[in-house]
Amino acid sequence: MTRIMMMYQKRIRDEVEREFILEYYLLTDEVFFASNVLEIYGAEIRMVRPDGTVTSKRRLRGITPFGPRITALIGQMAEGLVTPASMMDVVEDLIAL
Repeated sequence: MTRIMMMYQKRIRDEVEREFILEYYLLTDEVFFASNVLEIYGAEIRMVRPDGTVTSKRRLRGITPFGPRITALIGQMAEGLVTPASMMDVVEDLIAL
């Protein structure tokens, strides 16, 4: 089961001045092997209208087992106003650093 925790919300406007909220989430999955449990982290971005309607979202699970790395990655995406459409390319670029 995936646990989800919202980390950031950012307001943006598109090219025709419609307002949206970008929501950035931390995803946590537990992997069990033998008598051990390993947490694997991912991220999700949702683009939401002010009325709460989700217009698009993208979820990437299993990005890293390192908590500090995923929280930094989500922070960088929120700071850069990364959208669901560009999430995959941005995550690939940021992980390569």
